[in-house]
Amino acid sequence: MRADAPSLPVTRRLLTLLPGLALCGALTGAIVGVRPLLPAYLSEALLALAGGLLIGNLGGAPAATTPGLRWLSRTGLRLGIALMGARLAFGEILQGGGAALVLLLGTMTLAALGVTVLARWLAVPRRLTTLLAVGTAVCGNSAIIATAPLLEADEREVAFAVWTITLFGTLAVFAFPFIGHALHLAPWHYGVWAGAAIQDTAQVLAAGLAYGESAAAVATVVKLTRNTLLAPILIGISLSLARHRATGGWRTALGHSLPLFVVGFLGIALLNTLGVLPTSVRAGLLAGSRGLLLAALAAIGLSLRVADLRMTGWRPFLVGLGASVGLAAVTLLATSATRGVWQGVFGDF
Repeated sequence: MRADAPSLPVTRRLLTLLPGLALCGALTGAIVGVRPLLPAYLSEALLALAGGLLIGNLGGAPAATTPGLRWLSRTGLRLGIALMGARLAFGEILQGGGAALVLLLGTMTLAALGVTVLARWLAVPRRLTTLLAVGTAVCGNSAIIATAPLLEADEREVAFAVWTITLFGTLAVFAFPFIGHALHLAPWHYGVWAGAAIQDTAQVLAAGLAYGESAAAVATVVKLTRNTLLAPILIGISLSLARHRATGGWRTALGHSLPLFVVGFLGIALLNTLGVLPTSVRAGLLAGSRGLLLAALAAIGLSLRVADLRMTGWRPFLVGLGASVGLAAVTLLATSATRGVWQGVFGDF
């Protein structure tokens, strides 16, 4: 009996988590099963969040699920982010050429600055501003989910940011092909524009396919390059936050600037870049990341009430709208002014 005693708290803890884990697991499984039947622009992340909100607000999650929901929305979320490193290879930056990297750095910087200026003007809270900025500038929901734990953002802020970025990304799926045809953009030109301006990877692919397979291929390469830049941005955000929170100068800040889940993310991405991850292991890590992130978003949705989102107000929504329209316009102008560069890089796609 004495030998078994230390294991009892762990067993009891797991039992308290089980109802919430089971509920989110069932919801995640349903989303993965239904997703192929739905339009491509409806991302799994949006479905997980919306499904959780719907169930949580119509019937309410049982009280017994609370510990599991809390674990998934915090620890499970961080673990999913770490495993997400298997999606990235730092060498992907080279696939689009140095020109794509310069374009992305410029437009991402302008997008982040645009969000910051609009948010200050409209008095939007700083944490929500940062989530909207990284979501708009970098890679949509993935960037929001990865940044939220660093900021210690609450569930309402994460849900609102995901909802806003997904909404404007979905609208872009319909608007971009229409604008592209109206302006008679070449497939490679349209692909660069879509990959650099639309936030979520699934939405980029949907918008690209709506213009043709060549446009989709170019858009995917540009978007993958953009996704890879998430890693240094996470480091920068971590270091900046640690510098402001620490009192011992830059050395102390550096020591606190990389949370364990960010280290895991970067470590797995490095292994993937070096090609040392067996195909089966990489597939397992990606499946685990996908499941954990979807379950975490479902848990966030189940923990929220629609009134919580209403309390956030219309101002952050206007910030997201202004930033999305501004990024699309600036990117279109930039790619049009440098058409010859993109034709040289992507003309054979």
